[in-house]
Amino acid sequence: MRHEVLVAVYVDEGGHALGDIVLDSGGGDWIGGRYRTVLEPALRLGAHGFLLAHNHPSGDPRASRADIRATRALAALARALDTELVDHLVVGGGEVTSLRAAGLVEVPAWRRVVDRLPGGVERRRRAA
Repeated sequence: MRHEVLVAVYVDEGGHALGDIVLDSGGGDWIGGRYRTVLEPALRLGAHGFLLAHNHPSGDPRASRADIRATRALAALARALDTELVDHLVVGGGEVTSLRAAGLVEVPAWRRVVDRLPGGVERRRRAA
């Protein structure tokens, strides 16, 4: 892909998917100013949490400073609204960086949903 695309998957307390959204950045910042767009479905679905994933067209799977800043801001807003950002994955060059595994996203107290995803999702984790 030549531009960033963000996917959000909303989950219940058991880690089951409740719904998802796909946001196409159109070439700009993938989430800047779009916190409401990501959080509204979580509230509407009564989600206990949500996972984010977005690609880096450059092929670099490391989270940028802007990614980290936006992720932390979104996580704080989510907690204030009684839902949790479970993880944020950055995909690039056939590799995946988990911001949670890199210690940049707090693990929700209610579940470790990512570790229990069905189908044995295999990920290569890199430090951000």
